[in-house]
Amino acid sequence: MKQEYTELLPKWVNTNDLDLVLSDDIDSLTSCALLEKEKGWNIRYFYDFGHMYFSKELLKTYKKLGLNKQCYIDVAVKKGYAIDNHVSNLKQDDLWNQDMININTFGNSSNQCYTNKYSGSTLLEVWSILNYPLPETEEGKMILLAIDSSFLGFYSNKFHDTQHHYLVNILGFEELYEVIQRHEKTDFDCIINKYHLKQKIRFDNKRLKTELDLPTIGKLLGIEITLPSGEFICYRDFEVKECNVQQYQETKVFSLAFTYRNKMRYSKEIEKIA
Repeated sequence: MKQEYTELLPKWVNTNDLDLVLSDDIDSLTSCALLEKEKGWNIRYFYDFGHMYFSKELLKTYKKLGLNKQCYIDVAVKKGYAIDNHVSNLKQDDLWNQDMININTFGNSSNQCYTNKYSGSTLLEVWSILNYPLPETEEGKMILLAIDSSFLGFYSNKFHDTQHHYLVNILGFEELYEVIQRHEKTDFDCIINKYHLKQKIRFDNKRLKTELDLPTIGKLLGIEITLPSGEFICYRDFEVKECNVQQYQETKVFSLAFTYRNKMRYSKEIEKIA
């Protein structure tokens, strides 16, 4: 990441002890894997937008050392530490979450100027912040650009210049832009299909599971990617809603992201009745 933008990051990014909250896709998981490798932070929670789970290993840690602060990865939470790529502001100059790292805040993006948003992945943000070496092979670089369809905006006249600005002038990935220039959109579509990058992570019988070929994807990216092997326990439930901006009236929102210019998806905690 270019230095003038690195200086804008919240100071907590230098924290030694944070527990990662994984969400349900490859963007979050690869970001967590890189943060585990470079920062020593560990996945202790899983959030699939309808439920929150914690690792049973967390109970042992808590009894000995207490709880670390959580850091949500690829989740636009209303409060708390997070690294994310979504647009959550309803209008410019909103302060959705001052503790969230999201380069959309550098461009003051909101649903009112949706075409100015960063359309890349959370993984590219994390990769840039950590200044981690790019994958060695062309295919590895293409996977990096294919995760969360980071390549897509470059094949639209409406989005190309904006995405070039984010990728090159902010994140500092001139080399990845050269990869995009060497390929057609369909080449990246083939990469997504070849490595099944749209597959989800799910909670099943107390464990986290996925059909993603993590060893192969990790080898091509140059990082080890694994799911936590221990058991997880559900401890919070959420109601997930989708609506147009005009229909939005909620006040107690946990996470929120615009899926289109005037459409949003958000979760709110379900109140338990005693």
